[in-house]
Amino acid sequence: MKINYLAESMRYERASSECSNILLKLVKQRIKDEDNARKNGETLPDYYDIVIDEIKKVRSKLNSIAADYYKAHDMHTQDFDEDGCQNLFTAIVKSWAEDCEESLCNGDTKEIERLRKEAKNLVDDSVVDRIERKHKEFVKLARDRIVEIIEDTAKVKTNRQLYGDMDGKRMRTRCPLCGGAMYAKQYKNSDLYLVKCSRCHLSEAVKP
Repeated sequence: MKINYLAESMRYERASSECSNILLKLVKQRIKDEDNARKNGETLPDYYDIVIDEIKKVRSKLNSIAADYYKAHDMHTQDFDEDGCQNLFTAIVKSWAEDCEESLCNGDTKEIERLRKEAKNLVDDSVVDRIERKHKEFVKLARDRIVEIIEDTAKVKTNRQLYGDMDGKRMRTRCPLCGGAMYAKQYKNSDLYLVKCSRCHLSEAVKP
């Protein structure tokens, strides 16, 4: 049976996103429990960090598997220049964007700054500027076209093609960084959506 490397990559990416959802809920619950403990003069709960660290390890593993499947997808489809230069560039951008996304989700400003410095050591300053500029464009597109993105995502699901056709013509909004399709996933029990790219790891939480 032929493996759909892109579909597998996105499957593990969605699993990673679920870990992020769990982490966000845990952080909120920890803050709530700590506030209650302070009010009642009780000892602050000290077990949340253990759970959070373990889930982060699982998420990191899932991200790694998703990245491996994506590399396999690149090798089999040869979407980029055959001389390998564009593949190398894309790999650098993808890796940097993935790490930056995780840091942004965690609100880790120190890590974000470290990644910016690291990127400047790896690539030309103009490349770093382009990534940051395209990320801003991605955020604007996600907010301006959220209704359109939600509609297109729903159409793909209705046709039972799910995320396997996210790079197809049904998806009208494209990522300004890599050209991938922008799709939306609704948070559970919330009116908030996570807009993601089918190729790179840029994302933005948006409320319609």
